[in-house]
Amino acid sequence: MIFIISIRELVTASLIAPPNVLVISTFIMREFEQGSVSIGMCMAVLTVLFTVTALLIMNRITGESAVDSQ
Repeated sequence: MIFIISIRELVTASLIAPPNVLVISTFIMREFEQGSVSIGMCMAVLTVLFTVTALLIMNRITGESAVDSQ
């Protein structure tokens, strides 16, 4: 299921991105295709870390927690 969602996001980013412009998802996929697996994995991990950090910061700013929403 996660694979299907990730491929859908990759296709959307590929269609929207103008020529000669790389977004993170297309950069990661290009690195895997060119054989630079370590760079692709590093960018994937950094993307996840930045996303989680941004979500945690936004959660702190808004003052909501998972317990409050139930």
